[in-house]
Amino acid sequence: MKGPVKIAYIDVLQCLLVVIFVAFIFSEPKKPESKANVIDPSQVLAELVWTDNSNDDVDLWIENPNGEIVYFGTREIGGMTLDTDNLGINNAVFDPKTNELVQFTARREVASVRKAIAGTYTVNVMLYEDRTGLPEKVKVHVMKLNPFKNIIDKEVTLNFKGEEATIVTFELDSEGNIVSQNNEPEPVSLFAKLKP
Repeated sequence: MKGPVKIAYIDVLQCLLVVIFVAFIFSEPKKPESKANVIDPSQVLAELVWTDNSNDDVDLWIENPNGEIVYFGTREIGGMTLDTDNLGINNAVFDPKTNELVQFTARREVASVRKAIAGTYTVNVMLYEDRTGLPEKVKVHVMKLNPFKNIIDKEVTLNFKGEEATIVTFELDSEGNIVSQNNEPEPVSLFAKLKP
């Protein structure tokens, strides 16, 4: 190849490389569909918080319309999930930066209702273990998601081991909409319902 023919050939190759490069950049490989670990979006979240560094064990409980109860002993049931059981002690978290266990000082539990079952839900808290011998003031926040609606923010004081407080009851329809709620419900023991 001589002179202008050689330059034209190089220009064509460069254009072809640019076209291939642009096609590669804008093409996105199709991702395979995953059928495992499909999690329904949460309909309702309930959050329990108590005194940081407290040694007391406070538990969050939710009962669905079918009488199923999510709590520390059954952390996933009836479309509900409890994320963790915070015991008030031995709450160590592994820190990958230092390769050490770090004490987790916050006292918090969160439960979610992922699948709306039409009917009434009950949210309770319980002072499961009173290691301090002092009353434990707890805060409970229950919220509806998608669309967001605050159901309740409530503070209660639990005074002794085994004391249980009913925070709120609310009714969902089959679409997950709140039909009604009672912010001062009659106390009911979800712990007692678990006993045979």
